[in-house]
Amino acid sequence: MHYNSGNVAKLLILGLAFHYIYIRTVFDCYFTNPIVHGMRSHSVKRAESRRLVLIIGDGLRADLLFNEDAFPTIPDAPKVVAPYLKSIAATRGAFGGIYEDVFAVTKGWSTDPVDFDSVFNRSSHTFSFGSPDILHMFSQGATPRRVKTWTYHKKYEDFTKDWSATFLDLWVLDRLTELFRNATTDATLDAQLRSDKVVFFLHLQGLDITGHMYRPHSREYMNNIRLVDSIVQQAETLINEFYNDQETSFVFTADHGMSAIGNHGDGEPHNTRTPLIAWGQGIRGPLPDSSPSSHDSYSKAWGLGHLFRRDIEQADLAALMASLLGIHWPVNSIGVLPDVDPTRPGYVSSKLGDKSLAQAALVNARAILEQYTTKHELKKARTLFYKPFWALKGFNTTDNKTHTITSLTEIEHLIQTKDWNASRLASAELIRTGLSGLHYLQTYDWLLIRGIVTIAYIGWAAYASLYVFRSSDSVGSQEVHGAVFVHATAALTLVGFWTSFALQHAPSTFYALVGLPIPQKLSFYKVLAGVGMAVAVLQVMVFLVYFLGFGPCFVILSNSVEGLFYVIYSSVLVAWVVVESIIRNGMKPMATESKSPKVYQFRPDDLRIALFFLFFVQVGFFGAGK
Repeated sequence: MHYNSGNVAKLLILGLAFHYIYIRTVFDCYFTNPIVHGMRSHSVKRAESRRLVLIIGDGLRADLLFNEDAFPTIPDAPKVVAPYLKSIAATRGAFGGIYEDVFAVTKGWSTDPVDFDSVFNRSSHTFSFGSPDILHMFSQGATPRRVKTWTYHKKYEDFTKDWSATFLDLWVLDRLTELFRNATTDATLDAQLRSDKVVFFLHLQGLDITGHMYRPHSREYMNNIRLVDSIVQQAETLINEFYNDQETSFVFTADHGMSAIGNHGDGEPHNTRTPLIAWGQGIRGPLPDSSPSSHDSYSKAWGLGHLFRRDIEQADLAALMASLLGIHWPVNSIGVLPDVDPTRPGYVSSKLGDKSLAQAALVNARAILEQYTTKHELKKARTLFYKPFWALKGFNTTDNKTHTITSLTEIEHLIQTKDWNASRLASAELIRTGLSGLHYLQTYDWLLIRGIVTIAYIGWAAYASLYVFRSSDSVGSQEVHGAVFVHATAALTLVGFWTSFALQHAPSTFYALVGLPIPQKLSFYKVLAGVGMAVAVLQVMVFLVYFLGFGPCFVILSNSVEGLFYVIYSSVLVAWVVVESIIRNGMKPMATESKSPKVYQFRPDDLRIALFFLFFVQVGFFGAGK
């Protein structure tokens, strides 16, 4: 096939622009920031404890903390890696698991200030210690001087140094010790520490670093779990000795887990299953297991099968902490207090018994409905032909039957009549409905976005195929019958969409989504064949240029032996291209004297080339485990 360099350049430029715009639609569809402002805050107005300590073991898997003989491949590994934490779960606390929400990555978090409300912002004072990436996003978005931070320098977060993980975790403990020591000579600090509604936040990043460097089944990861267990014990001793009042709640958990190859962030079970242990003031003790059992095959190896396991969602932690401290519920929280549901044990051991739990459940329902109401009004004001969520509108449009749901006023009446169980059940139903309404509003535009993206990719496939199956002279040079009508229709459609988006204050990316042409003909297998053909004709020297260009960067970013992966991967890639070239050249027909330009003809083995190409892209992206 004879290609015109101008047409090829045009295709490449359009391809880059198209994929840049449409890859971003993943965020518009699935990662849209759900945060809105203007909601009223609500609180239970009665605290179960005076202060709370939140300890995060960054990157800690639930099974490797709880399991007996969790590291069978390591000689002399202890049967119980974290004896102190496990003894708490077995004798004086409540335990379970937290499921990480992988859709929490709505935007860059390492340097941007958090623009949503938090438990830290609702406390009287928060004293936080740990990574600057984590701590600063809370302090920058909080009320001034309310969230105090102690962070180490980013240079110490070194994934290439064996001492880094241990040093960072011990650094956090040293700063906590130093804080209490300074309080003996600083009256202002001492008064702040002894006030109510205080939060301590200890972020221990060592496990995340060790997991990435050595993988979670390594001796280094095991030793770091043991270190974290020791730090938790020492931190509890420090706090109890300073206050000496047994008015402190403790919560230990992790932000995410870790896969066998040392990565995280997707939906793989080991990445999302993290431990939760709560103990101290306001927290119930261990309970006998329920029937049917609260355990499954995942927790059989924990050695805690005789005790009740209570799992929660990651967002529920904010509701639990707010209830324990008696602070205002964070207005952006979609968490559900585990004790709302009276049919299952929660985590709170209330001083006033079921009355406090019923009141907390009502506050939880108010907070959820407050968010729905605010988002509903915002969406209604900005959306043409808006359809509200039928359950909270009070009318089911599918069967024309009224949907009866207990109102907040009716729940208040149940509390006044001391029908605690019924009020909690009603609050739980209202919370479920409110969360469904929030999900409805969050996904309101999904059908539109998915439809536009699907049609656009079909159009791009057809457009790109023209460069494979037609000569360059025919691409863009032949007038299509009825082209004027097609162009006029496309222009009117574009103006219509843009006008609609303007009236609805749609994101700027929506305008770009409908701004690309949509050809009438399409063929996916032809596009794949074109990609495969393009890969097969690459020259080995081109690979050498790329190999030498990116090699130093890859080696610098490697922690251990990943540099070998780069060399081996590149070698296999070159070998594949050479083999495909030999096969292709061996199948060429004898050259003729014809001077007419060669026209590409589809071959079945082009599909194989395309599939191999996709395989190498997948391995290249995930092969190093990062």
